[in-house]
Amino acid sequence: MENLLINDLLLLISSENIEQEVITRLKFKVPLLVSNYQVLKKDIQIIPYNYEQRPIEIIEYLAYLKISGLSIKTLQNYELELRLFYQSLQVQIKSVSYSMIMKYLYQCQFHNKVSNVTVEHKRIVIHSFFNWMLLECYISADPSCRIKPIKCIKKVLEPLTNLELEEMRLSSSSIRDLCLIEVLYSTGMRVSELCSVNISMIDFINKRTIIIGKGNKERIIRFSNRALLLIKQYLSSRCDYNDALFVSSRKPYSRLSKAGIEYLVHKVATSVGINRISVTPHTFRRNHGLAIYNKTKDIYQAAESLGHSNISTTTRYIKLSQDAIQQNFDYCMN
Repeated sequence: MENLLINDLLLLISSENIEQEVITRLKFKVPLLVSNYQVLKKDIQIIPYNYEQRPIEIIEYLAYLKISGLSIKTLQNYELELRLFYQSLQVQIKSVSYSMIMKYLYQCQFHNKVSNVTVEHKRIVIHSFFNWMLLECYISADPSCRIKPIKCIKKVLEPLTNLELEEMRLSSSSIRDLCLIEVLYSTGMRVSELCSVNISMIDFINKRTIIIGKGNKERIIRFSNRALLLIKQYLSSRCDYNDALFVSSRKPYSRLSKAGIEYLVHKVATSVGINRISVTPHTFRRNHGLAIYNKTKDIYQAAESLGHSNISTTTRYIKLSQDAIQQNFDYCMN
């Protein structure tokens, strides 16, 4: 074993840029040095390590959700919440009681100091899981059914005023940023949806494109004349061959990410001095839904344009129209 080590050391030394005289002296000194030690070769074995053991019920439930068409992001969120819940238990998942779930939610709320919105989300995930367990006959009773929804204070999500919107649409420093703002507003796309749009996907004749939105649902996105004109101007100014609709301004001209678009929107909002609200790409989505409703007075039309399958989600956007409420009040009462 010592001879193998010596040969390895001498080969390593010979591969370096060392004078031959020094190498010759080391050939005599290294064996003498190694002879003072007992050399054993380390036995390295690769042992697979499973950092967590999820019960089969959770694995089957996640598979059920995947087959149901939930997005990867939602599946990851459910997996995380169920893993955290399971790690807090000292019993098998089939033996979970009402008090155990309540204790877990209490610890999250008061010891971990998470918001009521987050605790309510945890409750929904846990309730959904045990309801599935009941339907699959893994349990005879749902321990979460008696836990009432947790009341949450819904923040008022304010849109941009017409003046703020025009300031952002007109004061962008580049044709790309100007085009980005206009596309966000006129289409009402989610930022994740916009990131996935390619130039080849756009039907310039019919002014539309088809995307795969939230929940893997296919929907039609329509472009305004102004947005389409700016897209053409932006594309004519580019010198790259990337098929992505929006790319970075410097080489290698890579596709803009969600974080990149959020940064550009924040930069434009800061440049025009908007500090009343936090402006994000989703702010333009709110303005889009509000504009559709104000023109049509049809909440279903607004929901269709936003890609909402649940009309109650759209009502949150419509409630933002305080000006419309005031106008209707004046019309009815004055």
